[in-house]
Amino acid sequence: MTDIYIENYSEKSFVVLGETKPHKENIKKLGGKWNSRLRNNKMGWIFPISKKDSIEKYINNFKTNGNIPEIEASQSKTFNISQKDLENILKRLKKLEQEVKELKNNDADEEVQHKIPRRRLLKTFDSKYEGRINRPYDED
Repeated sequence: MTDIYIENYSEKSFVVLGETKPHKENIKKLGGKWNSRLRNNKMGWIFPISKKDSIEKYINNFKTNGNIPEIEASQSKTFNISQKDLENILKRLKKLEQEVKELKNNDADEEVQHKIPRRRLLKTFDSKYEGRINRPYDED
């Protein structure tokens, strides 16, 4: 029987280590990404912490039955999101809704209303790719 186990990697992820080759296709279906450059010269499959329950269930099923369980397509398509991530998304949505309301209530002309969010987006883009693009909005 192959040895397969879970180790915590960070507060947002964990890894599946051991003899995982027979489980390769199932691990991919469950959302794992192969990483050959983990800390401490380890190699394994990295997962977001939200998938830990399903992976533990898979490994326990394998260890008790001794054979590799079949993973159905519906199991691999499930979307897991943590409560904390969901709350953060909702906060960001509320903030964006508030910004849109403020822009709509602004008495400035229509051209200015369109430039404000565009400039903000372009500045974000520029900070990521600093010096690699032409910035036509700076000519104003």
